[in-house]
Amino acid sequence: MRPARRLGAALAVLTALPALADTPPDAEAVRAALAPYLGQTLTKAMTLTPEGLGLKMGFGTAPVKVPFLGKLASFTLQPYDQLLTPNPDGTWLVTSDSPVAALLSAPGSEFAVRMKSAAFQGTYDPKIMGFVSSHMTVEGMEQGDKNSDPSVGNSLTTRARSVIDQTAKPGSAPGLIDVSGSNVDTDFAQSSRKGFGSTAITVPSLSSRYSVTNLRQVSILDLWQWLVAHPAPKDWAKDPDEMRRLVRAALPLYDNMQASGGADRAKIVTMFGTVGLDRVAYEFQCSGISPEAAMSQEITIAGLTLPSVVPDWVNPMVPTYARVKISAADLPLASLADELLASYNPGPIRAFERGLPERIKTIFLADPRHFTLDSLRLHGPEFDVFASGRLTLSRSGLPVYNVTIEAFGLRKIQSQLKLSKEPAARRIAEFLTHALSLAAVEEGGKTVWRMRGSDLSTIYVNGYKVD
Repeated sequence: MRPARRLGAALAVLTALPALADTPPDAEAVRAALAPYLGQTLTKAMTLTPEGLGLKMGFGTAPVKVPFLGKLASFTLQPYDQLLTPNPDGTWLVTSDSPVAALLSAPGSEFAVRMKSAAFQGTYDPKIMGFVSSHMTVEGMEQGDKNSDPSVGNSLTTRARSVIDQTAKPGSAPGLIDVSGSNVDTDFAQSSRKGFGSTAITVPSLSSRYSVTNLRQVSILDLWQWLVAHPAPKDWAKDPDEMRRLVRAALPLYDNMQASGGADRAKIVTMFGTVGLDRVAYEFQCSGISPEAAMSQEITIAGLTLPSVVPDWVNPMVPTYARVKISAADLPLASLADELLASYNPGPIRAFERGLPERIKTIFLADPRHFTLDSLRLHGPEFDVFASGRLTLSRSGLPVYNVTIEAFGLRKIQSQLKLSKEPAARRIAEFLTHALSLAAVEEGGKTVWRMRGSDLSTIYVNGYKVD
């Protein structure tokens, strides 16, 4: 999760702000409203002092012990202030503009976030328990994640400037909200090290947009409040039925989610050379954890360039443009979630009841499940490949699939590879020779493979059985 989004998650605790008529508002009433969502550590670190018509809310703490992944970690937060001002219509104006620095140290790892400036302005509405609008600009953002064992030497560092916008409005029923937003990162840079290898990624521009319909805001906050009061699995074991009830109440989490984004002129520098991408884009859509869930995803890559260490004979086969879209429907996610909740025994061991994998398989295969390759395109200077198809999983567990592949230019590539002195190139040429012998040749020199099968051992290509 990006640092700006972590800060946005911290701002989300303001969803407990009451609609107070006092000016300035009563500090202890605000503290009491926020405490169940903050937990003891942040509540103790919070200061509330009158300022003008509102309250200045400050956070800052020396190293304190907090639960983290079942263990105790050390958490430090540099003083950070927000101004809370009640509006006449019952909403709150929330503003801040100060540096941010936080450090979380756990056994074996360390995570730090620093922002030279984090300017935020938002209008919070207690009626929907969310911000009806918010805008945030983060300057000088740095994020670091490293393994504290010097012999391992793993590390991750991220830098960027971020602008985040979000809006929310009432959903179709009480307790539900519709949320939409966008995020733009500029001068994004990320470096990582793992052992003796290192990678550096630079992207001048990153952007994303999202929308969520009928987010179960109230139920999710109820679950969050319970988790704050029960931070570790051993605490969940004290009241597992309540945990299950709250999780079920929050499902399906939302009705529908859509997200899209892209990156321009990305460069990935590794020990083997530089990979370049003129454009990377994605689109994603999914329903919530419902009885008949659906999802689809599309990814596009354009302007791919490879490191100079790649042999010249490989370049004609490298797609400069690639696009793939996949989808699935009628997925029994609600039944699967219910089985997981019923089988989970919360506690230090985090054990599931025996036989869970078999029950999950039975639920999933109770009806045929369809996965679709809506479209695939790979384009290079000398070739074009298109594909589409469907995979169906039946009750037997065996896949039934139908795939159609259409291609132009592969015979020319095959001829070039046959002339190469490289053994690897000649092996690829042999594979293409065999594949082209199975293809149907249609108008314009298009080669076509229509494949179907019911297991992976036997495939029918253009009506002929291939073992």
